Amino acid sequence: MMGATRSEESMCEITLGVEPRVITVRVPITIPSSACHDELAHRLVYHHNIPIYLHNELSEKLQAFIQDKTEEYYRQQDHRAVQNLRDGTLNIDDVATAWANKYSQVSKRQEDKGCENEMLASMYHSLVHSPAAVNLLSLEHSFAGAMSSLVAQREYALKEISERQTKEMSNTVSKVGVNLTDDDVNNLAACHLEDSQLMEVQWDSTISVLRENQKWEFKNFVLESFAGREVTTPVTPKFCSCVQ
Repeated sequence: MMGATRSEESMCEITLGVEPRVITVRVPITIPSSACHDELAHRLVYHHNIPIYLHNELSEKLQAFIQDKTEEYYRQQDHRAVQNLRDGTLNIDDVATAWANKYSQVSKRQEDKGCENEMLASMYHSLVHSPAAVNLLSLEHSFAGAMSSLVAQREYALKEISERQTKEMSNTVSKVGVNLTDDDVNNLAACHLEDSQLMEVQWDSTISVLRENQKWEFKNFVLESFAGREVTTPVTPKFCSCVQ
């Protein structure tokens, strides 16, 4: 017998700035939860204007909360199940049947996914040894070139912002005691960290989108080519720099 899920409230305390300042994030999470703690952290960061450099800390605390509460939830479920068995209110045959059905469903999904991957690999192998190999290899080459170009743009952008921030910090430090203070240095360091991490997140997201698009286009190209349809080689979309 499965108990009802319950809603919990995750309290994440994060200190910002030079002087301790606490931001309390409250988010109800249904336990057991199928939500990805990293995606949930992303949504909270953007929806509540939380500094991007606090994303990792928020994600880790959400993960710990979900894990702890899920373990507690199932411990209680186990305790109730054992108690019901002792009381005779739970039919062991019904439990066995329910678990058998669940296992069959999971096994079927895994089997279907494995068959699909195996079929795609077989199609690819056949196309490599067919006249379609030229278009297939050309597509792979264009995809690799597009990804390499985007990664190079990312590295250049990160290097550029790092060099700019280094100059700004050196200039600020040199003026401490003249018209600036240590607080100015600390505030600038916090801004630099937020800007650089925001840029990294933007670039990682752009690269991830390109990778998923390429996977979809490649799979579609293989399937349609194998089916004997006339397929034009898809053109990988060009991505502009995330940061001006």
